Amino acid sequence: MPKRFTDSEKWEDPWFCSLRPREKLFWIYLLDRCDHGGIWKVNWPMAEFHLGKDIDELEILARFSTRIQVITPEKWFVPNFIRFQQPSGLNPANKVHASIIKILTFNKISLSPFQAPSKGLARGYSNSNSNSKKGGAGGKIQKYTHKDPFGDSPEEIKRQTDIIRNTYKKLKENANRN
Repeated sequence: MPKRFTDSEKWEDPWFCSLRPREKLFWIYLLDRCDHGGIWKVNWPMAEFHLGKDIDELEILARFSTRIQVITPEKWFVPNFIRFQQPSGLNPANKVHASIIKILTFNKISLSPFQAPSKGLARGYSNSNSNSKKGGAGGKIQKYTHKDPFGDSPEEIKRQTDIIRNTYKKLKENANRN
């Protein structure tokens, strides 16, 4: 069973706080059940077995529309999963990273947002004790302020959610016909 990092600050994230308890539980389930490439093989019977029968697939999809990408009705991708689990990016020389790259390539997901820098740092770390703005061990500590990483207005989120919901319905209808 794989071990995963978890973000203990999710409990302060405005998006996560806006979720209902069942949706929070599903989000945690999704992050625990996806593979190490951030791909969840959609399995509603298993999710309902673990979380309870009252999971509405379209409602979940709408609520998570800014956090997931629907590859097919049977596969969802969580882009920030890789960014969180592999914060320095993906390096093909690393066997675990190579496996993730293989998963992303197989699912036709662009690697560019997740690749590690190909060159070293342009400038090394400073060990000076100065308080200059250049940083270093004695550099000023900047206060962290939370910003919505997506910056979308509620209207834009609703518009994107409607598009995703309609696209997902069409994909599912086409899959059921075949």
